[in-house]
Formats: sequence, structure tokens, C-alpha cells
Amino acid sequence: LAPALERRRDITEAHPEIVDQVRAIIEGLVGCGACREVWMYDHLSSEAQPVSARPAGSHPAHDLVLHVAFPGDLGILTVHERSEDIERALRTALPGLHQVLIHAEPQGA
Repeated sequence: LAPALERRRDITEAHPEIVDQVRAIIEGLVGCGACREVWMYDHLSSEAQPVSARPAGSHPAHDLVLHVAFPGDLGILTVHERSEDIERALRTALPGLHQVLIHAEPQGA
């Protein structure tokens, strides 16, 4: 059986300071304009309460979904390595992250 999908809500607009921090981290690693989109989500419990309202340490709080443009001349291995660098930097700066999903896109696409 497939695991049940967890419900989540978009909290991107409620945290512009985190979105700016995420953009700065990505652009510091990949280059100016590389961060195309940042989406931030909070998980909801089965009672539809945000996970962030649960006791500390019970569950990581947020997911990030990112669209990042990489130079088109980079090989796939390099893009994967840079994506891992981005995730490590984000987890260091934002220790409450649960999932980080990076959609790598070629610049100019």
C-alpha cells in the first residue's frame, strides 16, 4: 500500500523574510537571478492543525519547493552537485526544514 499523502498549506506569503533568505542563499551559490520560484509549505496534522503548532521536536516544520535556473552548459552531474550544495546551505540556515525539492531548469528556458 502507498503511504497516505500528508496535507499541507502554502505559507509562502506569510514568510517573506525566509523567502528572501532562501533566494539569497541560492543566488550566492548559483548566480544572480537563478532562483525563479520559492514555495513554502506547512504540514497539517490529521486534525488540520499546522505542524508548527505541535510541541517542539515532534516534526520538522516546513517544506520548500524551489525552481532554480542553472547555466545550460553545466553537465547533469554538476547540476546535481550544486543542488545538493543548495540543500545543505538551506538546512544549515533553516534547521526546521522537512523536505527540500529543487526543480533544476536551464537558464533561458
